[in-house]
Amino acid sequence: MNNSIFNIISYFFILKFLSLIFQVVFDFGFLNVNAEEIVNTASVKFNVLTNPEYENTQMCVSINDKIYELKNEDELLWSNVIDVPVEKRSLINYFYIPCDNSQVIKEDFYRYMNVTPGMEYETIYEFYQRPTTKDVEFLPEIWENPYPTRSNDIFDINNVNTFFLSAENVTQLELMNQFPHNKIKVPFIGKLYDAHSSYKFEKGWELSISGNYSRMFTKQSFKIVYKGEEEISFEPKRLRLKAFPNDATMLREPISLELLQKVGVPTYRGSFARLYINKEYYGLYYYEDSMKKTYIRNLFHSRGKKPDIGPLFQAIPYKGVYNASLNYIDDQVTSYPNWNQTWNCKINGTDYGSKDESFTKLIDLMKKINQTDFENPTEHELLRDVYDIFELDIYIRLLAMDYLLGRFHGYWRNPSNFLIYYHPALKRYVFFPIDYTSSLGYKYVENNYTYETSINEWRLPKDLNDPLLNIIMNIPYFKGLFKSSLKLIIVNLFNPEILNPFIDSLKELIKFDLEMERKRKPYHSKTSVIEEVEINQTKVENVKEDANGFPSNSTIDTTIIIKKNTTITLIDPNWTFEKSITAINDNVSDIGYGIKEWINKRYEFVNDLLKNETVVSAGSLITRPPDPSNLYSDSIFDYFETIFPAGKYKLLIFFLVFLVILIAIVFVIHLKFKKPIEMEGDEHDIRKYNESFFHKVKTKFNFINGNGFFSKISKSLQNFFKKINTKTKNAFYQKSHNID
Repeated sequence: MNNSIFNIISYFFILKFLSLIFQVVFDFGFLNVNAEEIVNTASVKFNVLTNPEYENTQMCVSINDKIYELKNEDELLWSNVIDVPVEKRSLINYFYIPCDNSQVIKEDFYRYMNVTPGMEYETIYEFYQRPTTKDVEFLPEIWENPYPTRSNDIFDINNVNTFFLSAENVTQLELMNQFPHNKIKVPFIGKLYDAHSSYKFEKGWELSISGNYSRMFTKQSFKIVYKGEEEISFEPKRLRLKAFPNDATMLREPISLELLQKVGVPTYRGSFARLYINKEYYGLYYYEDSMKKTYIRNLFHSRGKKPDIGPLFQAIPYKGVYNASLNYIDDQVTSYPNWNQTWNCKINGTDYGSKDESFTKLIDLMKKINQTDFENPTEHELLRDVYDIFELDIYIRLLAMDYLLGRFHGYWRNPSNFLIYYHPALKRYVFFPIDYTSSLGYKYVENNYTYETSINEWRLPKDLNDPLLNIIMNIPYFKGLFKSSLKLIIVNLFNPEILNPFIDSLKELIKFDLEMERKRKPYHSKTSVIEEVEINQTKVENVKEDANGFPSNSTIDTTIIIKKNTTITLIDPNWTFEKSITAINDNVSDIGYGIKEWINKRYEFVNDLLKNETVVSAGSLITRPPDPSNLYSDSIFDYFETIFPAGKYKLLIFFLVFLVILIAIVFVIHLKFKKPIEMEGDEHDIRKYNESFFHKVKTKFNFINGNGFFSKISKSLQNFFKKINTKTKNAFYQKSHNID
C-alpha cells in the first residue's frame, strides 16, 4: 500500500478517534455531571417545509403516536424543539400532520431517528409528504481532480432543496414569463432552504430567463444574479436554474457531471431544487454554478490569495452552425474578423482590457498547437512540450467522456459547449466542458450518433479539420493514452454494474418532485416570440417545423424574422411521470435511448472494441508535471504548516493536545459556574443547565443554533470528515481493483 493511501486511512482513523473523545467527554462528562442526575428525554428539533398553499394550516408532528405542535418560523418552515421521552437509545418514529383536522392530507408513512437520552438532535429540513430518501450510491474516483470544486452546503446531491422567491413587481414577472426572448430582469428577495439551514436573498438580487434554444419551451430556465453593492456572505453570487424541458428524466446532465468529477475533469457543482416564485409552484430544477470570475477563481486558484485571472473562452454556435476552430492563421486579431461569432470571451482576464486583447491568448494557443512538433520528440520531451501548452490528462479524459456519453454538442463530435481557460500562473490552457443535456443517447436518430459510433468518428464529415483532435487521434502515443483511459473508465466506472445502482438512487431522490411536476404541469410561458432585427423593414415568414415542433432554420433568409407559435411544453407534450421514469430504462419515444439502455449498449460496444486493450493503473498513464510554487493545496495541513510545527503528524498531535486542553478548561469552568434548574413535579430528576456557561457552548456544538462561531467550525469539520471518508472509500476501491 503506497504512502498516500496509508496517510488517508491514518487520518481517517485518527479523526474517528478524536470524534469519539468529543462524544464521550461532551455527552457523558458534561451533560450528566453527577451520577444521581437522571435524564430520560432526548431534545429533538423538528423541521418541516410545506407548500405555500398550506400557509394557514397549523402543522404538528406525531412522535410515537403522540402529537406535538410546531411553530411557524416563516412562509414555509415549521419547527420546534421537543423533549422526546426515551429511557435508553431508541428508534423513534414520527410523521407530520395538520393539527386542525383540515383537508390537507397527512403523511401516510413514518420517518425514523435513533436518539439517546440527554442528547440533542435536529432533523434536516424535511419536505411535507416527501418520503425520506437514502444518500445516492457511491461512485469510485478513478483520478483525483487537480482542480476540485469547493464544498458548499447548497450543492448536495443527496437532497432536493427549495427556492422560495418573491418579486414585488408582479407585472414585470408576468412579462418575463410571457416574453421569454426579451431580456427582462426581475428584482426579488427570498430564501434558499438546503438540508440543514436557510439562506436569505435580500435587496440586490435579480431573476431572469436564461438559455438560448431552451427559451422555446413553456418551462423556462432561469438565472439569479446578485447586482447589489453591499458585501454578502452568500456564495455563489450567480446561479443557473436549469429546467431540462427536453430531458423528461431530468437526469442526463446530473449523471454526466458526477461522472466527470470521478475521472478528474474540472466542472461545476449542481443540485436539485423545487422552485416557488410569489408562492406559485414552478417545478423541479437543477441549479448550477455560473462560469464567471468568482467561480473560476475558486476552481483554479488557491485560497486566501488574489490571483491574476486569465481569459475564459466558450465555444458557441453561430446561427445554428457549430464551427469553433483552433486553426491558426497569424498573430493578428484582425485576421479572425468574426471570432466572436464562434467564441464567447466570458472573462477578459486581469491583464487584458478588452475582449480583442484577451483573444490574443487564444491565438497563442492556436499557434502553439499548430507549430509544435509532436511527432519526433521522446516521450519525456513530448509530455513536457504538451504541458507547456495545455493540460493533457484533463483533455484526454474529456474526450473519453464525450465519446462514452454520446454527447453530440461537445468537443468530440460537434465543437461547442466547452470552455478554454488560460491559467496565468501555470502558463498553460485547461479544457473543460459545460452542458450535458444532449448526452446518454439523446436524439440519436436526428444526430446520427448511435452507441456503435467508432472512436475513429471523432467529428462530423463536414468538420474534420480540428488540429488538436487530429494530433490526439493520429499520433500513436496520444491515441494509446486515449484508448487506455477509455478501457480503464469502462471497467471501473462506466458500466451497468456500477452505474445502475447510482442512477436508481438518483431516481428515488427526485421521484416525489418529478411526479408532482408532471401532474401539475406548472409551466408559465404561454407564448414564445423570437425577433431578429437588422433594418427597418417588416416581413413575416411562415417558418416550417420539423416532426418535433422545432422551427427549421433552412427557410430563414429574411432581414426581419418573427417566429410565432414555436413554444412547446416538452419534446412530447403528453409526458407523464410514468413515461418519464420509464425513459430512464428504455426508449419510449423518438428522443432516443433510455439512459440505462445507452450505458449498457455503449459499454458492450466499447468493451468489445477494446477487447485487446490491457487494463493499466490510473497512475501509470500520465505523470503530471509538478505545479510551480505549490499553487494548489490538496491537504488541510498545508494551510497551517507556515505557523505551526512542520510535519503532518506533528501538526495533528499539536491539534489533539490543544483540543484536550481546551476541553479540560471548559470542563473546569462548567463545574465552577453551572447553575442547575430543577424541574417541578414528576420531572424533578431531570436537571437542565440552560443558564450555565457550558450549556451555551454545548448548544452551539450540537448545531441546534444554526449560527455562530462554533456552528461554523462544526460545518467545516463535517465537510472535512466527508472528504476523508470519500478518500478512504476511493483508496480501498482503487487498491482492490488495481487502479491506483
